[in-house]
This record gives sequence, structure tokens and C-alpha cells, in this order.
Amino acid sequence: MIHNFTGYYGGLSPEAALIQGGDGTLYGTTVGGGTNGCGTVFKVSTNGSSFTLLHTFSNSPDGAYPYGGLMLASDGALYGTTSSGGNTNAGTLFKVNPDGSGYSVLYHFTGTNGDGANSHASLVGKAAGVFYGTTLNQGTHGFGTIFRFALSPTLELVGSKPAALQGTVTGFSDQSCLIQTSTNLIDWGELTHLVLTNGIGQFTDSAATNGSRRFYRAVVQ
Repeated sequence: MIHNFTGYYGGLSPEAALIQGGDGTLYGTTVGGGTNGCGTVFKVSTNGSSFTLLHTFSNSPDGAYPYGGLMLASDGALYGTTSSGGNTNAGTLFKVNPDGSGYSVLYHFTGTNGDGANSHASLVGKAAGVFYGTTLNQGTHGFGTIFRFALSPTLELVGSKPAALQGTVTGFSDQSCLIQTSTNLIDWGELTHLVLTNGIGQFTDSAATNGSRRFYRAVVQ
């Protein structure tokens, strides 16, 4: 036995499997307990030392009752879902760093727009920045959904000259994305395909001359 949960403030009822980081640290979730009784994200060493609560859920807006476990993505952050809470009490998809910093809700499930509600399972994903999961309820027929969630990279225009315009895309290492252009934000065409080596890729648009109006977007594949 390397750790015994203490109940309310220390977390209770760990339902999901643990994951292990590259340094051997174990990460997991509890469905209940924490400061607000809505569950926790924790880490602990394999010898039971250094047990730490990385996040305690508060129901709104961060979510509540994480039945699913965590996923350690290629950017080094932890990703998971809550079964309820969030903006519409249908659950959330969240991110948190292994030291507990940077907690953010990436998506609030609605339960009414076909996206489902009440995710109880862990996320999976091999492609950089793309995650898959399930919800227990709602969806078109009311019996749950399988969903895909892609984290969009950032796109920055870094310079221009009379004959071309250059852009930089920043995202996950080895993330695959399609760069598209438009002149009216309605009709989009393919400019190029990028694989973000070390999380960064660059493109040049020779059609972007002075006086022309061009819009750009990166679509994760």
C-alpha cells in the first residue's frame, strides 16, 4: 500500500486507472473529495511519497466528478474530462500541467447540440493535439456519443513584402495541419500542408501581394 486516501479534503473514490509520467510519477483522479467535494486531480511518487492534489474541482465553471483518468499528451500536459459541472452541467474537457499550474477548460459539453454529456471514460489519441473520447448520455439519439477534439495551433503572420507573405504556425510537436486561405471568410482553398516539427512550421503565400486581402486558418488533420 503506497497511499490511503483520507476522504473529503484529501480526495476519495478513485475510479480510473493511473498513468505514469516519464519520471515515474503517478497521476490520477478521484471522483469525490477535495475542497468542494467535486473531485480532484492528484500525483504521487511510486513509493507513496509526495502525494499532491494538483486541482480540486468546484463544479462551475471547471467541472465536477472526473470518473475518467488522465492522458499525458506530447506537450507534457495532462488532459481529462469531468462527468458533470461546467457551464451547462454536462461536463468538461480540461487541461492541467503536471505541477498543477495552468488549469483550463478546453470545452464545455452542452448535452443539447449533439456533442453528448457526462463523459465517464479516459481520453485517447496518437495524433499530436487530437483526442478521442465518449460521453455516457445525450447526442442525436440520447444514448451517448464518440467525440473527436482537436487543439488548434496558433497562426501568426510574421512579415510581408511586395511578392509574398510569410506565416508561422505553433502547436504540438509533429502536429499535422492544413493551411487554408480565403479572400471573403466564406470560400477557403488549400495553400499548403504542414507537419509542425518541434511544434513549429512556416509557410509562404506568394499570392499575398500589397493591396490584396487574405485570410488564413490552420485546420488540424
